[in-house]
Amino acid sequence: RELLFEEAATAEDVGPGDFFLDDSGAGELVLHVHPPSDPERSVLTFLNVGSGLEMRSESIYLYPARHHVCSRERVEKAAKSIERELLQQKAALRGRGDEAAADRLEEIVRGDLQLLRETGHCRGIENYSFHLSGRAAGSQPYTLLDWFDEDLLVVLDESHITIPQISAMYFGDRARKEKLVKHGFRLPSAMENRPLTSEEFWGSVSQTVFLSATPHAREKVWSSNAAREAGRPVEVPEMVIRPTFCLDPVISVHSKKDGVLEDVLRQLASQEERNEKTIILTVSKRDAEEMTTYLQEEGGVRCSYIHSDLNATERAQVLQNLQVGEISAVVGVNLLREGLDLPEVSLVLVLDADVMGFLRSETSLIQAVGRAARHREGRAVFYADQVTEAMATCIEETERRRSIQLEYNRANSLTPRTTRSSSMSSIFEIMGEDIQAEQRRISAFNSNSSRASSDEEIRPHVELKEMAKELPRVPGIYMFNDEKGTHLYIGKASNLRSRLMSYFQGSRPSDLRARRMEAMLRKAVDIETIECQCESEALVMEAQFIKAHQPVFNILLKDDTRFPWVLLTEGSLSSLPKFTVAYDARGSRRAFGPFVSSQSCREILQKLESKFQIANARVAAKYASSSDAVQKYLNLVEEACAWLEQDEDHQIGSLADWIRLSDDMQRTMAVDRKSALRGLASDLGLESPPTRIEAFDCSHLQ
Repeated sequence: RELLFEEAATAEDVGPGDFFLDDSGAGELVLHVHPPSDPERSVLTFLNVGSGLEMRSESIYLYPARHHVCSRERVEKAAKSIERELLQQKAALRGRGDEAAADRLEEIVRGDLQLLRETGHCRGIENYSFHLSGRAAGSQPYTLLDWFDEDLLVVLDESHITIPQISAMYFGDRARKEKLVKHGFRLPSAMENRPLTSEEFWGSVSQTVFLSATPHAREKVWSSNAAREAGRPVEVPEMVIRPTFCLDPVISVHSKKDGVLEDVLRQLASQEERNEKTIILTVSKRDAEEMTTYLQEEGGVRCSYIHSDLNATERAQVLQNLQVGEISAVVGVNLLREGLDLPEVSLVLVLDADVMGFLRSETSLIQAVGRAARHREGRAVFYADQVTEAMATCIEETERRRSIQLEYNRANSLTPRTTRSSSMSSIFEIMGEDIQAEQRRISAFNSNSSRASSDEEIRPHVELKEMAKELPRVPGIYMFNDEKGTHLYIGKASNLRSRLMSYFQGSRPSDLRARRMEAMLRKAVDIETIECQCESEALVMEAQFIKAHQPVFNILLKDDTRFPWVLLTEGSLSSLPKFTVAYDARGSRRAFGPFVSSQSCREILQKLESKFQIANARVAAKYASSSDAVQKYLNLVEEACAWLEQDEDHQIGSLADWIRLSDDMQRTMAVDRKSALRGLASDLGLESPPTRIEAFDCSHLQ
């Protein structure tokens, strides 16, 4: 806590541990936070490093991020402590014979220590918080709960979900970090940077209110025990009657044998006529995407999918589009449940409702059906060939609530009315004017400060920028070198000039990676380039050079040198084979690539779906009652594989996992690395098997 009030004496003293704002590259601002005990000064003071001008303010917006604020002395003390633990853990790893893990740990930690000492930050700095904060081993970590008084009242909405998450956060975090520690990716002290245990959380909370439409027995028992201890009657209040007097939805069960897709299209057409909205629930993200494509192309339905691959802003935008009428249906998996207020939705379609599992449990079904409870005409359809126990419980509970609501409305002569639509606007839209005003105020201050400072120091990498201006606009690789000629960083580019110039733009994001890149540029004195024929060649050459030279900033920045592949998964009785993107092709029966980027792979998947209609065919096959549709889909998959193998755009051909040569060789080497190398020597007539193959260009083969 005391670190939040740390203040540099002068602009020259600014360094790691002080707040600063970097706006559009116009200059650096230092944010001083003054203690409340200092009434003579504003709470906040902005100081321009270059000119020394100050601007005072009472408030500023600080957006969510991870902040570790430490003085130079504490960082150095923590670094020495980290080095001691590193030596102990290296000895432990080597003691059990794991030399690779010991070497890996030293490489990672030494790199992080170098960045900590030079910049005050490193990637994953939170893993060193035990050393930086000076806490005792096993002690409770600091959280927001420490800032509240003892009379804190905690309200847990959707408690059937939030309570298990409190325990799961700790155990999930520990299980993940134990594996990282075991294999030399983290020091054991990284496990001290953790969530609270369930016992620690409840020990910090004195009173709680649980809210849930589907409460777990656990909440009921806790509430009953608390009531008995307080001498009050044991009862759980039910909020069954809504302010709008709407009833719980009517649930009907439709057999999957009658044609799921046809019935879904009929339901959506009826909804469109009434200008009402629909939610469709699938059992997987892939199903959601493919169902969306099918509905758009086969039925002309205005719909979008929503699942965890979309970020929060994108998900909010999809739901907002549903509210304003740009789309009439949303297809999703498990995000369209707890607490989602969409009064425009009058119909929920649950596909594969009889599938056993979490997504079709009693709680999940009740929550899913509840998405239509804000509409006076709310209803739900379960597509199933049998009524499971979860379905039966959901239907029974919904009918019980409906009867209570209906009786109340009749007794009081009340008419249900649809809930008024709520705003889906993001915080950035709601506070847009305030945020823009804040940005204009800081920009104006920066501009005035820049003009006032006529002796602005020339940045150390101006000469590098001049070098970049002279580079050709061709693919290739580039290397930043220090004064000794050592490679600091190696990268690839489709356009050398544009890529290198991007390092010297006036506006740079003030994130951790940008700071590390700035540290690299301060050390660099020369740029070396090698021109290539195409970006694919640059991709392979970059990987070779990084592997050979091990540039320090490629390691510190943890650049991903793996290549993405398009894989065809294995089919089974319960799932159809499908194309997907992965960075590891080992163990895959059919793999195509590698490609320059994951974006290239996604473009290939889009081409496959548009050229062969695989997405629609898969949806039709999944919900078809005969095997004809399945066989038709498998035939399309084989055609797509043949197209991938023959199209020259995809013949980069790596031997890292397997390599398919031309048809006249009459075989495919899809075995382990050593066998593949021996087979290649035989096919090509080599005197001895090669020891290693980085890449194989087969684009010229017909």
